[in-house]
Amino acid sequence: MNTVRGYTSRAKKYSQFKKQWQDQEQYNKLSYPPQKLGIIDNIVVFPYPFIRITKTYSGKYVVEDPSLFSNSNSYIELEKFNSDLIYRICSYRPQAMMGGEITSYQKEKVPLFLAHLQETMPEVYDNFIEAYPKFGKKIDYVGRKALLKTIKPSEISYYSRDYPNLTNHWYWDGEFLTYKSGYVSKVSIINDYKIETFKLKPSDKTTVKITSNEQVTSDTVFID
Repeated sequence: MNTVRGYTSRAKKYSQFKKQWQDQEQYNKLSYPPQKLGIIDNIVVFPYPFIRITKTYSGKYVVEDPSLFSNSNSYIELEKFNSDLIYRICSYRPQAMMGGEITSYQKEKVPLFLAHLQETMPEVYDNFIEAYPKFGKKIDYVGRKALLKTIKPSEISYYSRDYPNLTNHWYWDGEFLTYKSGYVSKVSIINDYKIETFKLKPSDKTTVKITSNEQVTSDTVFID
């Protein structure tokens, strides 16, 4: 595999470089999910908001606030994506245009980035945590979306934010979702009935929102 040298967004060859890897078949695989760390031909695609990573003419990557209306994606050579750069990413505190820190970056984006790093580049993640143990907190997966067939058998619930009466609960046994309680839309063939057994067989693409870290295994596939 050959290392591809990247360019800053202001460099003359940047557009040519960007188009070169966008035309590759692998690029479209990153369009879903849209905000997840990825690698294309030894280039790390870093898609998180509030931060921009650019390469200087001296070859060093710098971490800075993104310019107005700029694309949130940054592109980094894999061999330069090391513990030092990751530390600067995780320690960064972006500033709002009107002043003050954008606190959601540290509270939400850094933990999500570290979770993606562990899933996408586990060796790089382990090396980083070994160098900077303070970032080695247990990853919280609650709220993320995953392929249903890759999580542990467990209770699966749907909670409506605006209409609590629409909440319903199911049990996932690894093959079927079995209705337990809560709201379900009525059937039309009869008016008076009681649900005894109601099962659904999900497809391979079915996703659910993680409600407990106990649902997650090393085989769980996240889509966000």
